Amino acid sequence: MRILLRLMGFAQKYWQWLLLALISLIATTAFSLAIPWMLGEGIDVVLGSGERSFLILAVAVIIGASALRGLFAYGNTYFSEVVSQRTAYDIRNALYDRLQRLSFSYHDQSQTGQLMSRATADVEAIRMFFGRGLLSIVQTFALFAGISYILVSMDWTLALLTLAFMPAVAWRAIVISRRLQPIWLKIQQLLGAMGTTLEENLTGVRIVKAFSRQPEESQKYSSGATRLYGEQINAARQMAFNMPLMV
Repeated sequence: MRILLRLMGFAQKYWQWLLLALISLIATTAFSLAIPWMLGEGIDVVLGSGERSFLILAVAVIIGASALRGLFAYGNTYFSEVVSQRTAYDIRNALYDRLQRLSFSYHDQSQTGQLMSRATADVEAIRMFFGRGLLSIVQTFALFAGISYILVSMDWTLALLTLAFMPAVAWRAIVISRRLQPIWLKIQQLLGAMGTTLEENLTGVRIVKAFSRQPEESQKYSSGATRLYGEQINAARQMAFNMPLMV
């Protein structure tokens, strides 16, 4: 949580764009909920009273709501991407400025590949969080609240029966997140190690060739790539099984 609060400090000065993205997200969620509600109302009215004129009105409302939902979804994607790109830009500059000010002893002890991984893969993960993860959390809670209200207003017993599955889904989400966290951390570490191996061989290519170490260095990099492949397949396997299970 402390790290997230520090990261939010970088996005703080772009609060206007973040507010626009949030407004677009709320509007998208509202129109997404309005479409099935209006569809149900239209069917109920037609089957109950046979008034087909209301069905035409319902169709027009659904088409209009779908168009507005697409418009606000575009706005949400655009504004959130602006925030994420600008925040990542500031973080990269802050990281570069910090590295420039560190002592010589730090750079003697640190591996260049690890620093490159922090400046590329880690910053990209932060950008994805601001671009998709942060607002997706808000959208999830908004959808949950809206759907719960609609279900309760229709039939509270049906609502309780439906919402009874939510604790199981939430528990499964916590379990899979705890499984994936060490896997993603290991992937980041392997990317850093491979970057270090690549950087060392590129800068010391003459030494590698002078001592005929090409096969050994190639095997070293290949084994790291194999381990990285295995960890990514493991993460994909976890997602492929658990995401459909929760749905």
